[in-house]
Amino acid sequence: MKPEINQAKMATTQPTPTTELLIQADGTILTHNLTSAMADMLSAINPADQSMKQRSRALQRKDRP
Repeated sequence: MKPEINQAKMATTQPTPTTELLIQADGTILTHNLTSAMADMLSAINPADQSMKQRSRALQRKDRP
């Protein structure tokens, strides 16, 4: 039995941001639709990646009202 789906609720909710990642064999990470949360996580995984730190800071400033 399939669960009931509230169509009215689906029409009014915002879509969840989705980030797509491609990790290449040399360790390079390519992203699409990078969110600030994902940029923070990637920056924490590789603190030496200066470009990701910059992207994380830029996205955080963008997210502030």
